[in-house]
Amino acid sequence: MKRIILAVVLLLSSFIYAGAQAKVSSGSSSIDVAVKRAFSEGDDVVIDLLITSHCNWKKLIFSTSNMYPSCRFYDDEGNLYQSGDSKVMMFEVDGNRSYWFPELVIERDVPRKFRIIVKNVDEYATEFTKAYFHYYADKTDFVENERVITIKNLPITR
Repeated sequence: MKRIILAVVLLLSSFIYAGAQAKVSSGSSSIDVAVKRAFSEGDDVVIDLLITSHCNWKKLIFSTSNMYPSCRFYDDEGNLYQSGDSKVMMFEVDGNRSYWFPELVIERDVPRKFRIIVKNVDEYATEFTKAYFHYYADKTDFVENERVITIKNLPITR
């Protein structure tokens, strides 16, 4: 009986540890990005983020251009999901979904919910090993203001 209890405790602690492994880099010290969850809805994976700005940027524009694969997600099965591909990402801000340059109007120090939907994810994938998506501050100079949010080891809840 003690062995069964110990096995259950070890199994539960490994799940908690696996969820704590996701590492996020926002590309700017002025932006905080927190991953809330990544869960499966059929063939799609929904990733919920909280984004907080600590500067005077009015909005963030996320790049999903077909010409440049600015959004890339790699799963643990070796698949690549990128913008401009048949496995397209869709973004959701305030219930509005967009494939093209979604804009997140952001106030200083107010967390905003941002949702990414990755389409047609392999059913055997258990995590995104690496995820990159580009964003720009306001609409000034796209090249100089380009930043990259990086997420590593993001587990997918099925």
